[in-house]
Amino acid sequence: VTTAALATVCRVFSRYQLNRCSTFSYNIKHNNNNSSILTEPNPLNWAAYDEVIDVRTPSEFADDHLPGAVNLPLLGDGDRAAIGKTFARSPFDGRRLGASVISQKIGELLGTHFADKSVDFRPLIYCWRGGQRSHSLAIVLSQIGYQPTVLAGGYRAYRRVVVKSLNDLAGVEPPVGRLKRAVVLAGLTGSGKTYLLERLARQGEQVVDLESLANHRGSLLGSDPNRPDQPSQKSFESSLYRTLSQLDADKPVWLECESARIGYRSLPQSLVATLARSPRILLEAESADDRVKHLIKQYGSLVERTELLIERLNLLGRHHSKSTKANWLAAAAAGDIPKLVHLLLADHYDPLYRHSRRRYFLETDSRRVIRLALNCNTIHSDEILVQLKQARDSLLFDNEPSGRIAVNRI
Repeated sequence: VTTAALATVCRVFSRYQLNRCSTFSYNIKHNNNNSSILTEPNPLNWAAYDEVIDVRTPSEFADDHLPGAVNLPLLGDGDRAAIGKTFARSPFDGRRLGASVISQKIGELLGTHFADKSVDFRPLIYCWRGGQRSHSLAIVLSQIGYQPTVLAGGYRAYRRVVVKSLNDLAGVEPPVGRLKRAVVLAGLTGSGKTYLLERLARQGEQVVDLESLANHRGSLLGSDPNRPDQPSQKSFESSLYRTLSQLDADKPVWLECESARIGYRSLPQSLVATLARSPRILLEAESADDRVKHLIKQYGSLVERTELLIERLNLLGRHHSKSTKANWLAAAAAGDIPKLVHLLLADHYDPLYRHSRRRYFLETDSRRVIRLALNCNTIHSDEILVQLKQARDSLLFDNEPSGRIAVNRI
């Protein structure tokens, strides 16, 4: 790092201050030395730049970040805490330690991440609120000859846009609402809702896969054992915001019937209301055995891991009697997965679905619900997709003249 750049970093750190929690934070007053740095006022304009750089700590980045951003933390989580403690004892020592850490980090980045960047490289840099962390890197890059821009307001500005817009996007009111032509797939657990949504998406249909965004199948057994962690609430909302904003409101949109929470993630209230009021296709498996076969295939990675399966059953068992839980565990220990799934459907999932349906979905007019029967064979056929689209068109366009095939209603 050049002498001038190091001096800049030191000036930046001279203006650091502690917040009430005694952790290292930053004020956002900019002096004249920062005036030459370009700022981006629109937090949604990230695509206009060669790269989006998030200089916050790894934990901040993991909680949520701008789409496509790379994390180049100028301070690690441990650094931030250590500098804050040092600053509390001696502001001078804290600034010196902070300048040392951040200068070393910028030097490392210049020799690695920025080593192959051409002089016309235009990154968008942001931190928590567009303050000192982002400006520290931007000033050094600018003095070298790059063309950095700092996001005004930082991540907080982006988060405000997401929070403000998400409820409107998840509604039906024009011009913002994207779900005025939403069709909801409903049905008991194991009826194939998620699988059919995936097939529709592969055919180019507009699909909002809420369970995929939440990394959860919508039940206590539903998290992916290969990706066990759900995204944070903020990250989930950001993903949902981006998905909804890309939809064409004039075209049909498919969703799965969900309650207000998927695992530990909450849906926006407007989306819960939209799901409750939208026309619905009710999938009905011809037998419980069909549902069991589908679930065993769907949860194959879980049922093959006995220890993890028993752990999930113990969690689920907290909501049931000891005898019910004992029956589940006995079936799992014996390796009788079909029996276990039958028990889970009868004891837990079917009653839970009916309760959720009464709680969240009473507002749908029965004339806007179509029943569609299927089994473990027809669910894989092309014909079932044709029937779904016919049912969708009947629900959405009944008042419009067409030659569509009539579909029996409930």
